[in-house]
Amino acid sequence: MSGEPSPGALRPPRAPLLRPPDGLLARLRWLFLAVALFFTAGALLQTVLASGRPPGLRAATVVLLLAVAGWWVRCYRRSRFPPAGLVLELAAIGLHVCSPDDTVRSVGLLYGAVTFRSLYGSSRQVAAYIALAIGAYLAGLVLAVHLGLEPDAALVLQGPLPGVPVLGVVVHLVAVVGGQVERAVGRERVLSRAGLAIALAEDPERARHEGLAAVAALLRGVDGARAQVVLDGDQHPPPGGSRLVLPLRTSEGTLGDLVVDSTAPLPGEVRGALEVLGAQVAMGMHRAALTADLRHRATHDPLTGLANRAPVEEALRRALSDPAREAALLLLDLDGFKGVNDVHGHAAGDALLIAVAGRLRSAVRSGDLVARLGGDEFVVLLAGEGAAPQAPMVAERLRRRISAPVRVGDVEVTVGVSIGVATAHPGTTPGALLREADEAMYRAKAARGERRRREASSGPQDRRTPRADTASLS
Repeated sequence: MSGEPSPGALRPPRAPLLRPPDGLLARLRWLFLAVALFFTAGALLQTVLASGRPPGLRAATVVLLLAVAGWWVRCYRRSRFPPAGLVLELAAIGLHVCSPDDTVRSVGLLYGAVTFRSLYGSSRQVAAYIALAIGAYLAGLVLAVHLGLEPDAALVLQGPLPGVPVLGVVVHLVAVVGGQVERAVGRERVLSRAGLAIALAEDPERARHEGLAAVAALLRGVDGARAQVVLDGDQHPPPGGSRLVLPLRTSEGTLGDLVVDSTAPLPGEVRGALEVLGAQVAMGMHRAALTADLRHRATHDPLTGLANRAPVEEALRRALSDPAREAALLLLDLDGFKGVNDVHGHAAGDALLIAVAGRLRSAVRSGDLVARLGGDEFVVLLAGEGAAPQAPMVAERLRRRISAPVRVGDVEVTVGVSIGVATAHPGTTPGALLREADEAMYRAKAARGERRRREASSGPQDRRTPRADTASLS
């Protein structure tokens, strides 16, 4: 007879034996196991000391009692009673009735077995066990009469039997109520912890992960249960058995569905907890998405998607905190950008800035930081091995990329760029490095302006294609 815990129970894999476990139901099982083992020990002593019964019968009873004690301990630790041990228990109850000389005390084993086993299984399983145990006890009385027990004594031994099912039912009801309370407390604990973890999630994916972890805790003990969050627009997986679909609704719409599949319909209390958890996941994912969007807006340029000044300052502090780490800062200022705005309009200027941002991203390493400081000023932070010697080469590569024509609507526009390069040295602060790069950029811009004046005065034949000027401080 199976004694699996009810669906949704939160139980440890192995119950402790030498100390009271945590939880009401677990402590009841521990206590009544001790009672059952006490009666078993008494039955062993009675059987060993009996002299008026056949030695073979007594030996068989002793073996059965020892086996039953070990079986009960094993099943208690595993929190389940496989059907294979039922015959062993019934045989021990029956043989013990006719083995000791004082058969009146033999009813103790029956009471101990029934009270302990009434804590496991469904009501139908417990009723069947009580009936079979009483049947085994009566069969043992018949055998005892056959071995010489007086019929009147056998009638006396039947006197306590009506109290056996009553006690078993009472203990089972206590176990049922205790299990319900324990599972309710466990679900509340899961929901409380999940609510806090989901509320602290910094992005929607983390909120989803925490929600699914809590769902797994709520579904522990449910056969074949599995769950997943299907975002809005994604395809639902093929159904398997019973399916529960909980929409993840927010004030702004539906994010998706929490889909739970199981081999059998979920218990009502588990469904209720999942509905609460689904609402927590929806609110958490929505809040995390809003928070992530606000964080992104606070640290990124809305037009180009590049980082803004705040991440640059933080990255500079990290790069300069290690004196052994190389760092170089490139400050870029577009030349001719105002003319594009004046001639072609601000929409064209915005499109140009977006194109320049894309070219900057593609021209540096994935670990380098590209940011827009505002207007037509950009910055590139190179950090790590080789940053300082590579900075001039990177600046030249950026110059070529940015100076290439950009198609804006139906026209092509070309801008130049002035680049200031500054490399870090021991003791450099973020502010100082920014100032050095800014000074180098203005020197490059001044040199570019001077060259244009010389080209203008020398005549059209000596003019060259506009180029970027770079200056560096190290």
